[in-house]
Amino acid sequence: RRTHTPHLHPHLHKPLHPPTHPAMNLAAAAKKCFETTAPTSAAAIAEMLAATPGANAVPPFLQSIWAVAGVWHAVKDHCDVFGLNICAPAGPSSTTQIFGDAELRKQWVEDHGRYSAAADDMFCFAVSSEYDFYLTSLNKSSPVFDMVIHIVNNCDEEYTPVSGSDFVNAMTKYIAAINPEAEEQEETFSNYFLPYTTNNKRLKLDDDSDGDDDDDEDDE
Repeated sequence: RRTHTPHLHPHLHKPLHPPTHPAMNLAAAAKKCFETTAPTSAAAIAEMLAATPGANAVPPFLQSIWAVAGVWHAVKDHCDVFGLNICAPAGPSSTTQIFGDAELRKQWVEDHGRYSAAADDMFCFAVSSEYDFYLTSLNKSSPVFDMVIHIVNNCDEEYTPVSGSDFVNAMTKYIAAINPEAEEQEETFSNYFLPYTTNNKRLKLDDDSDGDDDDDEDDE
């Protein structure tokens, strides 16, 4: 019989709990961020959709973010990955690289399913660490359209999709809680977002060859 310990994110050392800091609206959140750029242009969105297989629409939650600012860097020492970073529209190669290459992206689909984060119509729009990525579908016919899938690419972890509005809630609560100028950040975006996923990972534990998965104890 398998038993499970409380879920711990790979970058945290305490059980997750929904933070209680109130959310901000997106405009206020953008002003508090360390750095943002001008709103995303319609031309940039059209170019992205034209380049991405199966793409035909930007989900409403991402439209609302890009209408306020195109690129977001929540904290000063972001290095494009730390804190929370919202990406500008880009072609499919920017998403493929988080899986390694095109073949590894196909393998991810084989492992996680047709509507996984690596599907052709998925776009990586946010990053919160060198391993934590957030993707959304650009195909309005997809069952995961207007939803967000969080992956941890160095652990082959894919979490259940959550609504785009939940992502925005987590995003604004996180930004409300941080000091963007601080050299060391006490808050992590994952701690704000992961409670929405209900900790329901699609990780293949049987394929874990090293046998030291943190979520499982030895069989009794």
